[in-house]
Amino acid sequence: TEDPFYFYDESRTQGKRFYRVGENPPAGPPGYVWIPPGEFMMGSPESEEGRNADEILHPVRITYGFWMKETEVTQGEFAQLMGWSRGQPGFNKAVSDLYYSEANEFIDKIGPKFKGKGLVPNDYVVRLPTEAEWEYACRAGSQTVFWWGDEYNENWSTAHIISHTDVGTSCMNPFGLYDMHGSVSEMCIDAYASRYPFFIEDPYVIYEISGSSRIVRGGGLNPSSETIASRSASRTSRTGSQQSNIGFRPVISKKLGYLNAIDQSGRLIENP
Repeated sequence: TEDPFYFYDESRTQGKRFYRVGENPPAGPPGYVWIPPGEFMMGSPESEEGRNADEILHPVRITYGFWMKETEVTQGEFAQLMGWSRGQPGFNKAVSDLYYSEANEFIDKIGPKFKGKGLVPNDYVVRLPTEAEWEYACRAGSQTVFWWGDEYNENWSTAHIISHTDVGTSCMNPFGLYDMHGSVSEMCIDAYASRYPFFIEDPYVIYEISGSSRIVRGGGLNPSSETIASRSASRTSRTGSQQSNIGFRPVISKKLGYLNAIDQSGRLIENP
């Protein structure tokens, strides 16, 4: 690749093909990968095909590292902890068709288990990702339509497949994350806001009004719109009610109190 911090192993036909050169990241729970701090342009240029008006291009800085689950939570993982599951049947398929509260119930249970095993620092929490964290992790250093480039590639994504596939089917991005373009869409912790301040560090949008929409990112499962629904910058929103084809992948980071809270009109809140 053109990025000096990555190299591409052309000898591999399956599995890990991109590798990041640098220091060893801190160890986290099995199945979670470390996302280092950094800065990126969030949103999309006006020339991008399928772009929506709320994808205003603006710089965002993530000042902290965090762990993110390398795949969406699976049916098997969810059922093992909760005793039930929902979505298209399959142990290794993403759990979906959940209420927002059900995803958080799983997260509230898995956090103490990680801490009890010494896998998570005491001052860290398990939660849904912020929208900025999600796009930053999805892009993995890229500014193209997809993390691999501007053209959709059926060999690198599952967004064109209308039925659910096992998680980890697509090629992983340079951060080590699978299915960021494809599989089910994913819940974020933010409420929906149509705009952000032009430059912001560590943003998240506070859920202020009961019944308002929350951000959903990624996914596909629609052969006619994969270049739109699964773009890195593509945004949509849903209410807290049960939604089909929407799952989640947790992150592990410091508590939200140190992030910069924004209200749903896009204004920075001084003391959230």
